[in-house]
Amino acid sequence: MKDKKRLPDSELTIMLAIWKSGAEKIHTGEILELLRKSRCGSWKTQTVQNLLVRLTEKGFLSCEKLGRLNFYNPLVSMKDYKEMETNTLLTRFYEGSTKSLFAALAEKAELSKDDVEEIKRLLSGDEGK
Repeated sequence: MKDKKRLPDSELTIMLAIWKSGAEKIHTGEILELLRKSRCGSWKTQTVQNLLVRLTEKGFLSCEKLGRLNFYNPLVSMKDYKEMETNTLLTRFYEGSTKSLFAALAEKAELSKDDVEEIKRLLSGDEGK
């Protein structure tokens, strides 16, 4: 994910639709259908095509033309993008301090006893127990 930048909301919406589809290759029509089922159902085809071009230029997608269809393949995983965004958040707002981030989350969120136990398991590396 080196050299990748944070995506604007519109581009991220398309990437989320592609990631959630689980498809290795997905064509423009399928992406439009996924967006119609989500909150972006009113986006015009040309808008989506322009955003797909931008995502390809930025290295988030590859594009392969087969006949009259453009098929897109994600080059960045959702997991890798989330990790990058988390690191950006941590660095920009919490000076790299995970402790400060957790303190802020705990302050604002009502954590149940189960939530606290799950966080403890994650921090101790006992994720599967």
